[in-house]
Amino acid sequence: NYLADHGVSVPRALPSTNDNLVEMLPAADGSVFSAASFAKAPGHAPRREDWQSGLPKTLGRLLGKMNVLAKTYQVPDARIKRPEIFDDLDGFAERYLPPGEEIVIDKYDELLAYLHTLPTTPDVYGLIHQDAHGGNFFVQEGRITLFDFDDCLYGWFAYDIAMALFYVLPLH
Repeated sequence: NYLADHGVSVPRALPSTNDNLVEMLPAADGSVFSAASFAKAPGHAPRREDWQSGLPKTLGRLLGKMNVLAKTYQVPDARIKRPEIFDDLDGFAERYLPPGEEIVIDKYDELLAYLHTLPTTPDVYGLIHQDAHGGNFFVQEGRITLFDFDDCLYGWFAYDIAMALFYVLPLH
């Protein structure tokens, strides 16, 4: 709702019947799930003609606006923290590559060591969507409404834009 309150086109979170934006639901195995409800985003999934009529630039502007807002965003409950980008990256190669791929693992670890040296100051690093592809927004009259923030994490703003480009470039 912070983004919506500041003019970003995202669906608003809706309160539950208990007037909570998030409900914690216990599972039989002892784990807990969080559930949230949102207003329906207007429009439709992007079509090829949307991409060819300026949608990448519109998406870039939307992400840029979100990244600017992330610089001043304060999490309302300090007990709730989204992951950091390194949470999944550290040890990834060792976990998923088979034995015999030591050269690839070493190169991955070198790159990761470099990434750890990059600045994480609020002007370049903050809460990002990190999954802004055509399956996570609708388009209506050239306007994007972005949703599906479940993978958001703390990372570089450039990474947010790079991920969007990763999904957009094959469409051109």
